Amino acid sequence: MPKRALSRQDAHAQRLTTLVAGLNNGSWAPGEKKDIVSIAKGMVAIPGPLVDQLRKLEAFKPSQSWGLFKKPHFLVREETVQLVGRMDRAVREKQALRMVIEGKGGTGKSILLLQAISHALMNKWVVINIPEGE
Repeated sequence: MPKRALSRQDAHAQRLTTLVAGLNNGSWAPGEKKDIVSIAKGMVAIPGPLVDQLRKLEAFKPSQSWGLFKKPHFLVREETVQLVGRMDRAVREKQALRMVIEGKGGTGKSILLLQAISHALMNKWVVINIPEGE
């Protein structure tokens, strides 16, 4: 059977998959470039060194009960894949990425922001977080 070309979405998913080796088993170390998107999209444990960096930036919202968990996890959804893809594309094209994330309360806006911060930290990008900015 002839090999068909990968669709743009499949190629994107394949590229993201190759970037995450080691993340789920906690082998990521600060400064090591990785991606937050897992092979199957799903629950991903946040590696200890990254948790420490996120705490220093006050990226965990106190109202979300992160303290209840021994090891924080988050759910990687399609929105995460799209955001990470846009962030990486902006870096490759040397463009600023401007986005507005909107939605009703409880729909995952803060988690998506946490995932974006995580991706940036894992790629050694400068992160300035304004917690609970008003």
